[in-house]
Amino acid sequence: MAAMLLTSVCTFAQNSTPLKGDVNEDGTVDVADLVSIMKIMKDAGGAVGEKMYYWYAGVNGGNAVTETNFTDIASKIAMSQIPKTGSVTAADQYVYFVMPEKWFISSLTDPNGTAIDYDCTDAYGYHIYKTQKKYSGKLNYGVTETIYYWYVGTTKPTSLSQAQRVTSYPTEQTFTNNSTERSKIYILTNDDKTVTMYDPDLGGLVDQDDVDETTIPGCKIWATYSKLPIGAGVKIRIS
Repeated sequence: MAAMLLTSVCTFAQNSTPLKGDVNEDGTVDVADLVSIMKIMKDAGGAVGEKMYYWYAGVNGGNAVTETNFTDIASKIAMSQIPKTGSVTAADQYVYFVMPEKWFISSLTDPNGTAIDYDCTDAYGYHIYKTQKKYSGKLNYGVTETIYYWYVGTTKPTSLSQAQRVTSYPTEQTFTNNSTERSKIYILTNDDKTVTMYDPDLGGLVDQDDVDETTIPGCKIWATYSKLPIGAGVKIRIS
């Protein structure tokens, strides 16, 4: 049997057919292939298996970066590899940045430390930033990942410790008052979101209280205007 297996492996090599598991393509599957795999993972910065995203910071040779060509210009990297800080050197050129919509520019300054103005275009789940004018020299940037906070319940939240961090908001969901008494329904989101509540059975709008934008800075707290009976619920839509 060993002779048959050896003959089989040799036949694969002679026919130049890729051998399953032969990562380094030396015609055999052995510990050297494991070493090659470990090197690939190391060079990838641990990104093997992670979802890849478009990222770009540069001047693109003086050519525009737009929603129609950014996928050809930007590189795909893992979310964990997106640089939090960096610099771009320009020579009387516009500077462009491409990043997932969950990320945003937190700082962009010229060589003198003066803040730089920029415009942003959203396309297919990405931000495309462009400086408002051409620059020369090294521009320093910082980017930050948006943290989303979420809460829904019958008790009004007063701190972020009562909320959970999520990667995104559900577009729509239904919440039912399962407490032991009539209660308002409270919803917490980041302050750039809008919440609308509907009757899950009739589809009509549910009256809402004034939005609380002061209790937790950076967040909005939404609430039904009236207390809902036990077992009643609302359909929540977030935009």
